[in-house]
Amino acid sequence: IFTFLLAILVSVSNIDFLMEKIGHKVRFTESFKITLVGYFIDSLLPNLISGGKITMAYLFQSREKVPLKKGFSVLIFYTIGWFLGFTLFVVLVMIYLLFFETFSNSLIFIIILLLMCFLSIFSFIIYIIAKPSSAKKIALFFIYLIFKLLKYTHFRVFEKKIINYTVKNIDSFAYFFKSQKKTGLAFFSSMVMFMHHLLMGISFYMVLVAFGVDISLFFALGIYILIYMISVLSMIPGQFGIYELVAIPLVSLNTGLVNSAIIIMVIRLIHYWSIIFIGGSCSIGMCIRK
Repeated sequence: IFTFLLAILVSVSNIDFLMEKIGHKVRFTESFKITLVGYFIDSLLPNLISGGKITMAYLFQSREKVPLKKGFSVLIFYTIGWFLGFTLFVVLVMIYLLFFETFSNSLIFIIILLLMCFLSIFSFIIYIIAKPSSAKKIALFFIYLIFKLLKYTHFRVFEKKIINYTVKNIDSFAYFFKSQKKTGLAFFSSMVMFMHHLLMGISFYMVLVAFGVDISLFFALGIYILIYMISVLSMIPGQFGIYELVAIPLVSLNTGLVNSAIIIMVIRLIHYWSIIFIGGSCSIGMCIRK
């Protein structure tokens, strides 16, 4: 639990540092709560849909007076750091497993294929950032689609306002982001998020050890990476069901099936349900105060 919380604090510190570098020092306690709310929203939505990041940008604007264009820029640097930090984490673990462990070659091959999927998604994100015109087209497509579904409701009157607001902020964000891209923020964020992913993997390993599973750190990290990538790419909200479906058989290779189910239940309690409870509580608290 402590290692998991440390991973969250590392993630929050990354956002705080990025905010300070763009000229907005935010309160750590507020940043911590806003980050947990972002995690909570992401846990309720299909994976890789950044509803949590959008919510965080608006909360930083309303609670810490951070302009939207700067808030979005920080969260884009954060997301880039998440992808690059995770890639570095996977590559280093795979190198160690190839040369120093007897990890299944077929599992390593699957991890490499999944990593290529992650890098494809990352490349798409970079393309959208580099091409604001494409970002506008995608955003407007979804706005038109949503309001087409809301054709016979009162919400239709907001369509033009939302379109103008979206176009204006995408242009403003693109200009500010380009002015910041050579500052080394992406590299710093990548190193910090590498530590975040490593701590999450170590937390996974420590639960296995606590239940008496005889497994090395890097072997456990390899299993963690495989479970994590499959469950995230499944696009199921909170990886609910798919995480257990993948994790229980993999962990059962080193322990019994019943023990494996108990271990995964404890890991999910720490890594997922704690975020649902704490992040949900923060969300309710912010709504009540507002």
